[in-house]
Amino acid sequence: MARIYYREAKLSGQPIQSEVINIQQFDAILNSTDLVDVSFQDYMPSSPFGRLFGKKKHVFKKVQLRKDNQHYYQSEKGSFYIPSGILFFDRSDYNFPSEFYFIAKIADQLEFRKCTGGSDIAWYQIPDLHQPINDPKIIKKIENTFSELERLLSQERIGKIKTADLGRPAMERLPLDDLTKKAYKKLTECCVLNENDRRKINTLIETLGDYEGDEDYLTTLNYFMEFL
Repeated sequence: MARIYYREAKLSGQPIQSEVINIQQFDAILNSTDLVDVSFQDYMPSSPFGRLFGKKKHVFKKVQLRKDNQHYYQSEKGSFYIPSGILFFDRSDYNFPSEFYFIAKIADQLEFRKCTGGSDIAWYQIPDLHQPINDPKIIKKIENTFSELERLLSQERIGKIKTADLGRPAMERLPLDDLTKKAYKKLTECCVLNENDRRKINTLIETLGDYEGDEDYLTTLNYFMEFL
């Protein structure tokens, strides 16, 4: 499994300037899951509505989460700094893939880097091989994948909440009014193409309770979107 290596605890390039990725989100991802390897499809729907209109975003197929807690490693090859990071690549062909990208956390900053691996690449060569990413398409692909990772981990968290809720007394919720039910059925019609799936969701809508102000979901819409 690939790791990120630096010569010292210092950025090799410029810190990330992104509207999608920041240090708080990065830490939240690494601290919220025990997952290490994550796989995605090459193209993902841009949103629930993207499924309807065919809008997709380009993402990396493979992601690795490295919680290495930012420490130094001393070996016969020298002293190396191992930061926490998120690695992105499409082909897992070697321990260090032929082409991979990563976000590294150094102190309280993040940076994008790209690297070329291969069968003859040793771990101690990595600090001298990774370079800055100047291609905006690659940066966008990393941002898309980062967003998908956040969505996946959010679903994982909600799944754990639902599992925990099974052991709790059921909370009585007010039923939705007819106008709200109609609106959710219209939303389902727009987002869900499969007739059988639509029928199941419409049945759910008839028994759906009010989640406004809920501790976990905040709104009924947030809860309902999990089923689309």
